[in-house]
Amino acid sequence: MVGSVSACRDLGFVEVVVVLTISSGHSADYLTGAVAAGRENYYTSAVAAGEPPGRWYGRGAARLGLHGEVDSQVMAALYEHFLDPRDAAFGDPARWAEAPTLGHAGRRYQSEDEIYQAALGAEPDAGAERRAELRLEA
Repeated sequence: MVGSVSACRDLGFVEVVVVLTISSGHSADYLTGAVAAGRENYYTSAVAAGEPPGRWYGRGAARLGLHGEVDSQVMAALYEHFLDPRDAAFGDPARWAEAPTLGHAGRRYQSEDEIYQAALGAEPDAGAERRAELRLEA
């Protein structure tokens, strides 16, 4: 995550821009829960009610149809499930399983049993000792 902060003392406001990289294994809960709502901001001494909600900016957001305030459901759909916001199912969590995703589908690694079965297929006459070795190698 990359962020920048700019302050304008004459006008009495601080603008914070956060650029996120989407990758698996991360949750949008930090940004939607800890940063955007209900927490006092560490850097700008925001009021106890929390920072104002984030807003979508830029050409990439516009191309995906993202505009206005950021809400937690949209963040979860996009950053946790990688769903395409241009699809009709994007706005309905009950339909997320049928929604297309952005980017690649992710890697699918073989399980230990799949690797073992493939090894047995390559050595169908393996004895008990060799089968034990193949299991350890899987």
